[in-house]
Amino acid sequence: MRRVWMALLCCVLLVACSPEVDVYAPEKAIYIVYGVLNPEEAEQFVTVTKVFQVEGDAYAYAATNDLTARGLRVRLKVDNRYLESQLVEVLDSVPSPFASTTGAYRFETVGPTALEVGKRYELEITKPDDPEFLITAFTDIPTAPVLTFPGPPSYYAPLEQYSFPEIEFADEQSIYFKRGTGSGFEIRIYIQYEAQGQSRVSHWGPTAVFKRPVGCDVNARDGCYEIPPRSVSNVLHTILAAYPDTVTFIDTLRNTRSLDSLNRTAWVEVTAVDSFLTTYMLVNSPFGYGQNFLMDKLEYSNISGENAGIFGSINMHRRFIFLGPCTKFLAGMRQADPGNCLP
Repeated sequence: MRRVWMALLCCVLLVACSPEVDVYAPEKAIYIVYGVLNPEEAEQFVTVTKVFQVEGDAYAYAATNDLTARGLRVRLKVDNRYLESQLVEVLDSVPSPFASTTGAYRFETVGPTALEVGKRYELEITKPDDPEFLITAFTDIPTAPVLTFPGPPSYYAPLEQYSFPEIEFADEQSIYFKRGTGSGFEIRIYIQYEAQGQSRVSHWGPTAVFKRPVGCDVNARDGCYEIPPRSVSNVLHTILAAYPDTVTFIDTLRNTRSLDSLNRTAWVEVTAVDSFLTTYMLVNSPFGYGQNFLMDKLEYSNISGENAGIFGSINMHRRFIFLGPCTKFLAGMRQADPGNCLP
């Protein structure tokens, strides 16, 4: 922000000397590149956008113009072989005040082109008619973290029955996991339910990305995030309150002789984030800057040249669970208090 104020001051001084000064800089090609690789997905997308400068309302300009940089060759390199992309039109994929049609470069990553965990993927962007044009970036896909609490399904041999662990989020709970090669991590908790005759999925989280245990003291090789009591149930209650008397949450099959028969309506998920994307998310966090809103914030990007954006990767692990009775009551999934849920 300090650079912005200095620039404005310079402009004021220049205009005072010569009212005909053109404050628009000479045109220069700068691109913004975004891409996050996920080995669980059959498709990967990279967007390449042209930086624009217009007189007038830039917001209105972006709302009516497709700023996609077209005509590029966008490739992923791994082990001296290349994955080629195709430019596709993404129509209203994400609610946005900007142009509804946006181009994205799509990679098909199934079968022989599936992403390989632990490998380095290099992004190369070139122009067929300009041999000097080159934008590069790379990411090392992290190995998946492994949740240790909640743990895997249990098996009770005398009755030959399987079950998922029951977690009571009305109480304080700590989620534990093996870190793998991730640099940063996020936690989410999902529930699947029916409302107004439709199947829906809602979630608590994601947490802010974190590199060290949050609220717990564990071995440095392990990860941990402490969830405050009632945090999950309060968030779910707010979400489900939009569907009064219409929510159905099915988790009646809690003990069966077939693991596949257990109800899978709630689960915990931990996401590992590579080092570049972790740094990008931490640096661009709006928190931690106190009351000095005019101070400089570090600008971070791993895109080559003077271009901006981020090219990173993630990996994840999930465990199915059963929600505790107080969690369901406080979230509005059951009417009767099972006892000792209210203060």
